[in-house]
Amino acid sequence: MGIFLPQQIRVYPFRETMDPAFCQLYSVGRDLVTDHQYHWDGMTRADGPLFLFQYTLAGWGHILIHDKIHRVEPGDAFLVEIPSPHRYFLPETSPLWDVSFILFHPGHLAEPWLQLLRHWDSIKNIPDSSAIIRHLHSIIHAADKNRITDGYLASSYVYQFIMELFRDQDTEQAESYDWPLKVRQAADYLEAHYSSLQSLADLAEHVGLSKFYFNRLFTRHTGYSPLTYLTKVRLEQAIDRLRNTDLNVEDIALQIGYSSSSYLIRVFRQWFGCSPHEFRSRERAILY
Repeated sequence: MGIFLPQQIRVYPFRETMDPAFCQLYSVGRDLVTDHQYHWDGMTRADGPLFLFQYTLAGWGHILIHDKIHRVEPGDAFLVEIPSPHRYFLPETSPLWDVSFILFHPGHLAEPWLQLLRHWDSIKNIPDSSAIIRHLHSIIHAADKNRITDGYLASSYVYQFIMELFRDQDTEQAESYDWPLKVRQAADYLEAHYSSLQSLADLAEHVGLSKFYFNRLFTRHTGYSPLTYLTKVRLEQAIDRLRNTDLNVEDIALQIGYSSSSYLIRVFRQWFGCSPHEFRSRERAILY
């Protein structure tokens, strides 16, 4: 696949980010597996609670999820929670399994993280040119160069990786869901008027449906409740402003439809486990 990665595994027990509010990098690296004793059971391993993303570079292995064995080949990835009922291993018929991986604590990501796990209910094929894989491998290279020097920087790498997973989920949903006209109209309206939308009842009325039926229809086809979708759009706009402008948090809050910075800070922390100011500081630490 033309990827150069150092053959190593790094573990990061940084004390600064042991608070469960933070996303925490636990381990990252590349592992060339040739020992057929390689076998991990998600219900018995003692290093959780964690989440594992593992990507196959060469060779192949097996993972058992939902009582079904999947062959994991080059370009395939899986995302699993530890503990949870799964097993992955090198079968006797495979000579090797060359993988890159990241183990992390997700922090307080609440509902969006549960939706992401449902999205990853088996293996997925991802090109090595994708943003997910490029960012994973950039973390491995940073680890190899001893550039992950404290818990805050380590957490920022995890946040960026998780955001790429969310971005991939949204892209796939947009491509794979044949949304009904009413749902598409509602999503388009919400994305255009996120800063001024006063009530989700108004949104249901805009598309000519009852509030109850609209909520159920929208959730079934998009994977998000209307309120969660609105929150997601507003936070995407907040992140764009945090990255690309010097606006203060109060101004950003008002621009995206929140009445105060305190409300934005509370919602931002619920989704991402850090404040907008902390997010901006970490982003700039990576860039500079």
